[in-house]
Amino acid sequence: MKDKLSIVTGATSGIGFQTALRLAYHKHHLVLVLRDVIKGDLIRRQISDEVPGSKVDIVVADLASQNQVRRAGHEIKQISAAVDVLVNNAGTWISKRVLTEDGLERVFAVNHVAYFLLTHLLYSALANSEEGRILNISSDSHFHGKMHF
Repeated sequence: MKDKLSIVTGATSGIGFQTALRLAYHKHHLVLVLRDVIKGDLIRRQISDEVPGSKVDIVVADLASQNQVRRAGHEIKQISAAVDVLVNNAGTWISKRVLTEDGLERVFAVNHVAYFLLTHLLYSALANSEEGRILNISSDSHFHGKMHF
C-alpha cells in the first residue's frame, strides 16, 4: 500500500509513533491526530529526519471531546477525500472517575466513543479508497480493573 493516506491517532509515543514511522517507511502520507501541537511538530520532525521525503500532516484534537473529534474528521476530509488506513490507537487510563465536557467518563470517551465517532465521520472517505482499512488498537488493562455496581 504505497502512496496511501493513513490516519494515526495517539502517535506521540509507543505503538502509535512506531505505527506512524513504519507507515512513513512505506511511503504513506500521514495525518497524525494529536492533542498537543508542539508534540505534533516534534513527531513530524522525528519522522521526517528518519524518513526523508515523508509527508506528515498534524490535526490537533483532544479525543475526549466529541466536538474536537468532529472537527478533526472534517479537517481530515479537507486533506483528502479518500482515506486508506485509519489507525485508532489513542488511549488513556486514569483511575478516578472524570467526566468530559460531553458528560461521559473520560477513559470510555477516549478509548471507545472517539474510535466509533471518528470512524463514522471518515467512513465515506474510507469507502472512497480501493483498499480502505480500519485498525483499532486496545490493551489488556481492563484485567486490572474492578467494576463496583
